[in-house]
Amino acid sequence: MWTARLDVGRIKCTAAAFSPNADLLAIGSNDGATSMFNPKTGRLVSKLGVAYTKETDLMSMLADNGRGIVMALKFNPAPGVKPRLRVALSDGKVECFDPITGASSGLNVVDGGQTLALDYATDGTCYAAGGVDPTTPGGGGPAVRVYDDKTSKLKMTCTGDATVPGHSNRISCIRFQNSSQLATGSMDGTVKLWSVGSKDPIKTLPSDQTASSIAFEVVGPSIDFDGHYMLVGSARPHKNLLLYGMKTDQSMFCRDGPEHAETDQSMYDMRNYKLVSEIGWRKLAPAKTAAQRMWNRANLASLQKSNILAASFTDGGKIVAGGAMGAGGVVKIFTPNTPPKDAQPVGGDAAGAEPDAMRELFSAVASFSVPSGVMGIDVSRKAIIRKGEKVGEGENAVEAAEDIKMMAVAAANGIVYGIKLPRDLPHHAEL
Repeated sequence: MWTARLDVGRIKCTAAAFSPNADLLAIGSNDGATSMFNPKTGRLVSKLGVAYTKETDLMSMLADNGRGIVMALKFNPAPGVKPRLRVALSDGKVECFDPITGASSGLNVVDGGQTLALDYATDGTCYAAGGVDPTTPGGGGPAVRVYDDKTSKLKMTCTGDATVPGHSNRISCIRFQNSSQLATGSMDGTVKLWSVGSKDPIKTLPSDQTASSIAFEVVGPSIDFDGHYMLVGSARPHKNLLLYGMKTDQSMFCRDGPEHAETDQSMYDMRNYKLVSEIGWRKLAPAKTAAQRMWNRANLASLQKSNILAASFTDGGKIVAGGAMGAGGVVKIFTPNTPPKDAQPVGGDAAGAEPDAMRELFSAVASFSVPSGVMGIDVSRKAIIRKGEKVGEGENAVEAAEDIKMMAVAAANGIVYGIKLPRDLPHHAEL
């Protein structure tokens, strides 16, 4: 639909987030600024936390402004509250802005630390920031810090202990499932699940060392939830997307999108998660002979690591994911496969036995390439343009034939891509 460039010089996009009403798009960058765009047109509206003006000379614009890199940003998702945007900076800060006026209204600082991840609880009452905290017991290390949204004051720090350890490397992703449970991803090769109110994780994934649960590095905002399912994007050579489920009944995966999923909160115990599907970024032909299996193993051995830097569920049960693939970047859209008639339930049979082979429940059906790495993706939860609304300007304006949702792609080359989210995509048969 449109593209927009942040600025000249060395400015790179680092994160993307739509407002809850989809009327604003926030893009973070490596100069510490947050650019606010009109998502309908791609026009720059304002800049937050900026240390220079557009009128300054080129050398001033390229100079170090003393701010950390924007690593993550989130709008408060609660309806009916004053708009609020939290911005996580690599130098250990979390800033709070009014996205309309640009006024700063709160600041959290971890001296000597790093803030690499950020997310709001689904009810907007608190937010969590993660990275490296030098003030934690034992000389510092990875930590999740939970803050009250109204006061911006620290509620608790989650680190684990010797009995139930936390992460051993930087926390690079935080995602709330609801108002009291969240997941964190790290470069230590694990995802940990937490309950707000406890300093120790309640579960670690992978939980064993079987072939289907090898360690995976989470290097960006690539964890998301849809009903009873959790998506994890990782840096693995082939099956970079992992789907965890809470129940063994295949019907629990909602192919019509999260708004149609079950709402029984008693079933949302994160300790019940187990791996139900590994989703291949690159599709390999099914092996029916020993020669084909040998060929597939050779192909897998030659694959380079693909860093999935962003992944999320979207409407209709689809998955959007992207990252750095070699010298460039790719965004892919996955749709649920149509299961065969004799398929056993996801995660095992009715007796609870594990399946003989991990089923691949999704297939890539569309892709979009950019000339540099994909650093952030967000998908609007509401329509950017309503049916019948004018799209374009002047004599080129046309009426939208349907409601249009959008995904925003923030790339390392400093360009933001506003892409119409496809609606009618094919569903492949499960092989």
